[in-house]
Amino acid sequence: MYHSPSTRRQPISAPFQVPAAHGRLVFPSPPERSRLKRRQRLDGLKKAEAATLAAVAKWDEWPSNRRRTRAALMDSSKQFHRCRQAQCELQASLATGGTETTHRRLLCAIELDEQRMAHLQSVEAVLK
Repeated sequence: MYHSPSTRRQPISAPFQVPAAHGRLVFPSPPERSRLKRRQRLDGLKKAEAATLAAVAKWDEWPSNRRRTRAALMDSSKQFHRCRQAQCELQASLATGGTETTHRRLLCAIELDEQRMAHLQSVEAVLK
């Protein structure tokens, strides 16, 4: 069956294509795609935390205020990671088993990481 260029299905974007043997591309399963997305979001979260810490260091406040804000940000980060783990374990426990458990846990972590990145970006904007 011929498909016109406008109705042809578009391939999955490059980050989700996995090279396989003999030059073929293998498209990962939804859980594997979630793991790839999670890695990307985790890198983005680390960069957002580093950028926010750098903004605190450049902040034109008294050094004592910068130290207190930096300590609060580090504590907030630790608390976020604990809360994310607990929340995502709750989500995983609601799954019926199999790969669904891992998939739900990954999707939960992706969602919470995105929320945290947005929050850190707003904090960074306030500090500028």
